[in-house]
Formats: sequence, structure tokens, C-alpha cells
Amino acid sequence: MRKCYKYIGGSGKGFTLIELLVVIAIIAILTAILFPVFSQAREKARQTTCVNNLKQCGTALMLYAEDHDGWTPLAFSAFLGKTWAQVLVEGKYLGDSACLVCPSCKPNKFNGSYSQTYGLWAYDSGWHQRLWGDDYKGVGGVPYTGKGPAGQIVLADSAGNLQLYQHYHIYGRISSERYFHLRHNGKANAFFADGHVAVIGHEDLNAMNVRYYVLNGEVLSNW
Repeated sequence: MRKCYKYIGGSGKGFTLIELLVVIAIIAILTAILFPVFSQAREKARQTTCVNNLKQCGTALMLYAEDHDGWTPLAFSAFLGKTWAQVLVEGKYLGDSACLVCPSCKPNKFNGSYSQTYGLWAYDSGWHQRLWGDDYKGVGGVPYTGKGPAGQIVLADSAGNLQLYQHYHIYGRISSERYFHLRHNGKANAFFADGHVAVIGHEDLNAMNVRYYVLNGEVLSNW
């Protein structure tokens, strides 16, 4: 014999407007609490990627220097019409162009432009670096830190202008819209001549006689 079941519906009572508003308010509060945490976690992940990228780029520069009496390429060679990054890629010193760009700053990923990359540091206009040994005592006005290659910045987070696009060149002394960019929670990542990557702040730049840098979208000066 076929059985029949009688459906018994609910009471018909739904959420009141006040209950709905309370739920929305709770969700908004939780979002406000958790969003900065998630944002910081994302930035931490980007900063880790940035460190790895600088390590790859810096290692390629060291390989180049080994073949050129210790000298890095010029930030931009007018003779070749190429930036340092383009020289490394076309010279087969660097195989992956994706590592040329910090994910925390525009363009955020490599877009084919070798002018929008990490910055190669030159203390002044037209100057490039030799990766000295421990006997280096300073040349061309570049201050000696007393740390040898461990105190010699080669590459770092950079900004080319106040629109905060990355730039392939950093000047340490003159203002030319080519700056260190302290974009990782008030710090910048930098690759040093001994092969390590470290976090630097404005105090470190001041100790190295670096005059201009960008922090929170504003160009500041140590002088």
C-alpha cells in the first residue's frame, strides 16, 4: 500500500529587519578586523617573492661581473641602447625576465619593458659599480661602510617618479626621479655585493650617504 506523507511547513516567521541589520553589522566588523590581517599576509608573500627575485637578478649580475673584471653593466648603455636588465637577459646571464620586477610596485609583473625593473644603484650620474673585495676603501665619493661587499648595495627596490613605477636606475646623491623606494612597510629590499639580500630603511640609507628616497608616496631627503 502506498504511503502518503503530509508536509508540515515552518512557522512562516523570517528575520526581522533589526536581526538582519545586526547580522550585517557583525559581518562588517569581522571584515574590518580580518581585512588588514589578510592584506599584511599578502604583502608579506609579495615581499618574499621580491627577495627571491632580487637574489636571482643579483646572482646574474655577479656572473656578469666575473666575466667583466668585476664591473656590473651600466644602468643604461647609450652605446648599446640597453638597460642592465636587457644586457643580462640577452647575454644569457638571466633566463627568467619575470624576476626583474617587484610584485609590490607597478608594473607588478614584467610587461616587456626593461626600463621598469629593479634599480641598479649608482651613487651619481653616469657611474656604475665594480664588485670590490674586502680591501675596497671607497671610490668616486661612495662612502666606505667598513663591511666590504656586505655593505655595498648593487640592486634595490626602486621608483622612477611619484607615480611610483619601478625604474631600472637609482641615484644615491642627486635628485632625478630615480630613488630607493621604501615600499615594504617602510623598508626596501636590497641585494648586496656579497650575494645576500637584506631589508634596509632610511637610517641605513642615511649611513650610506644616500640622499633621496621615497616613502609613502613622498620624496624625502636625508640631508
